[in-house]
Amino acid sequence: MQSFLVKEFVDYASERFGVTVAERLLANSPLDSRERFSGWKYIHPEELSILADILARETGVSRAELLVDYGRFMFRTLVNLPLLHPPCEDLFAYLESIEGGLCAELDALFPHLEFPGLGCRRLDDNTLEFVYSSRRELGDLAEGLLRASVNHFDEPVSIERFNDPQDPKRVRFLLTRV
Repeated sequence: MQSFLVKEFVDYASERFGVTVAERLLANSPLDSRERFSGWKYIHPEELSILADILARETGVSRAELLVDYGRFMFRTLVNLPLLHPPCEDLFAYLESIEGGLCAELDALFPHLEFPGLGCRRLDDNTLEFVYSSRRELGDLAEGLLRASVNHFDEPVSIERFNDPQDPKRVRFLLTRV
């Protein structure tokens, strides 16, 4: 995992709960890499989960709610990265382009990145299946990014989430234009 994700999480905590809570988050963290929360340095994948658990205890907000909200927050950064892949006209085209566009471009720049599995399949003109799969089990974060994508494209789309009871690393989302 890249340290910019953790830095963004601390920024999110500061914006949502205040600087004091963000400072307590870092002070109560057992992580060795607190000083490395900038740039694209590699950090242990568990660090974001550890921080989310600490923030949940500090604030009384569930870990799931924090990660969904953080996904919405983080989308602002991701959508504004100065990358080369062309802008998309609609939500479904954007989601279908992520793996071959955004992820491929970042992979070329930073070959040590480990992306989650992201699969898209159009079921019909108004329905898209989006499957997130990762050993990090951050389906809540994926949901927040999806919800922010819907808001960004300002399309009337409903999102249904289906956790895989056989595999907690896999979450399926069904997006339907209404």
